[in-house]
Amino acid sequence: MGDKLGDTDTLVLTGASNSGISVIDLNAADQIAQINGGVNGSIQTGIEILDLSGMTGTTGSTITGFSAAVNTITGTPNADVITGGTKVDTITASSGNDTINGGAGNDIYNMTDTQFDAISTANNGTIDLGDGTGDKVQIIGAGTIVDADFVDFVAGSVEILDFSTNVSVAVIGTNFEARGMTTIDSTGATLDLTMSGIKTATTGTSITGYQFNLAAEVLNFGGSAAAMNTTISGWTKSNGIYTDAGATVADFYAAIAGATNTAGEVGAFLDAGNMYVFAEGAATGAGDDSYITLVGVTATAVNATHNTGVIHIG
Repeated sequence: MGDKLGDTDTLVLTGASNSGISVIDLNAADQIAQINGGVNGSIQTGIEILDLSGMTGTTGSTITGFSAAVNTITGTPNADVITGGTKVDTITASSGNDTINGGAGNDIYNMTDTQFDAISTANNGTIDLGDGTGDKVQIIGAGTIVDADFVDFVAGSVEILDFSTNVSVAVIGTNFEARGMTTIDSTGATLDLTMSGIKTATTGTSITGYQFNLAAEVLNFGGSAAAMNTTISGWTKSNGIYTDAGATVADFYAAIAGATNTAGEVGAFLDAGNMYVFAEGAATGAGDDSYITLVGVTATAVNATHNTGVIHIG
């Protein structure tokens, strides 16, 4: 089909598949071994990009991407087994119950909100993006994510949860924590994020793309949301923002977490262009405290009303 590795020869398959799975291996001399359960007699080679989203019927596919080249793969609407390689692969779901192994490299797995919701039942697919340090799951369109949706992600295989569309909503908790995700990216999107007991003073969740003065960009930690008003010896507080000359992030977290705070209050500290946020949660015990980092922003206040320079809490 194509003539060399590294260009963009694309195979688009359509039609009903009810008799058996399709088997495609981009490393093989004959890349398409089987279609709809039947052996493919013709030799197919030179394919770089796969799109099986137009397939119908009840059976899925087994797809093995290039082991040492970039893969761009879209699966069928049924249950697929997709294996990537060592480079930055882009895999797009057409179903919510796929078995994905991204391999090495910082892979991208694209899912719609509906597909993400479909994996909220244990053993309804497995998503393992492999050994990269910046593997990303990107929600296509506005997302409404709940913590149960993370149950079928392999722990430690996905670092970034990426929202790309305005008016997205997410609730994260124990399942999100257990999967080891470290960053939520809302660049170009608004996100209404609810969390409780997220991370610790040494492993806070990072939020990139946070925007000021948008009603739909809000952080919810539980309780009656208000700016932290706890007095801490040696620290100056103003509208929930704490300062202490020469203090570090560790100093801030130790001081604020060790103080007697009011439930629902949120405080923040600026260091090296990032805002480090501590939330007491709905109770005054440590169990529902949350620690997050707003990357690349400088706030002047914490408030339940959005405004310029305000960390918007709800």
